[in-house]
Amino acid sequence: MYVAGEPSRQDLQELSGLGITGILGPASMGERAREAGLELYACGGAFPAGDHPPQEDLALDIRGRRQLWFGSCCPNHQPTRERNLEGYRAMAQAPGVSGLVMDGARFSSPASSLDLDSVFTCFCPRCMGKMDALGLDPERIRAGVSALYAWLREGGERPREWRGVHQWLDFRRICAGEHLKDFACIAREEGLAAGAFFFPPSLGRLVGQSYRDMGDSLDVIFPMLYPAYPEKPGDPGTACLNWELFAMGRLLTLGGAMGHSEALRALSGWMGVELPPPAQLRREVPRALVGKETARAIREGKPAQIVPILQLDDPKLEASMAQAEAAGAQALAFFAWEPALPGNWKQVLARTR
Repeated sequence: MYVAGEPSRQDLQELSGLGITGILGPASMGERAREAGLELYACGGAFPAGDHPPQEDLALDIRGRRQLWFGSCCPNHQPTRERNLEGYRAMAQAPGVSGLVMDGARFSSPASSLDLDSVFTCFCPRCMGKMDALGLDPERIRAGVSALYAWLREGGERPREWRGVHQWLDFRRICAGEHLKDFACIAREEGLAAGAFFFPPSLGRLVGQSYRDMGDSLDVIFPMLYPAYPEKPGDPGTACLNWELFAMGRLLTLGGAMGHSEALRALSGWMGVELPPPAQLRREVPRALVGKETARAIREGKPAQIVPILQLDDPKLEASMAQAEAAGAQALAFFAWEPALPGNWKQVLARTR
């Protein structure tokens, strides 16, 4: 169970009584969780930008604009990486911690910011230099992503050459994987389990998260399968299936690259599920998608344990759980966005037992 806050001792006891076995949250909860018979998996971010980040720390998009995405800076800003790993070393020393879990170890997604352009990152000098050091072709990558941007955002022609885009996606995967592996080493050195929140497999390549690459390094991967996150002012719905796919639809249509029907067909084909029109898509996705993504995560993420994390306030939670379990999930996690558990959480969890 993940709660964006610190449940009371009574809440923890009641969670345990309802069959919850562990808590995902701050390291400071370790002793209280242990008293309630719960394991604590201490959570943190990956590339936090902080409250007032210097512009040069931020990701640079393909048109030369700095982008703050999911509260994060450029994933290759080395001082941020080092501070982040030191933070996990400190978390590992907290009493009662059973494991460490990293969130945000990736690059920007379509719904990681209210600005769709944040996905077309990063082309800062750090990243361009690293592309070259990795044996990739920085100029081919820049040209490929520039053509992709022109097609999607500026009314340009569909690109004829895609090798640069594929190298860009490879670069994202390599860089995100580096940081995850460094993090996993810290957890293992401390005798703790290493876990991470991941995008669903069908969207993972876009942000640089590879189940195949990380299955040997992580003990547990939590695919984020949130199908019906409600619309909230100023909140892009990052990592939520309905909002990520809605944002992808906007990318495909706003610049005239595709019509709405063509874009919906393309997204449905990509996800392997017939998706609803945009007005409904922004509210929810078919729960069959939870099953498909769970099955793919299990298939690609071995030998890591795959624990789908589901939306606690999903109005069709039982259907989502049934899909994940039918696909082979041996354990499930739940996510509550609010600083406290929703008022009906006991009734919700009791229904799922």
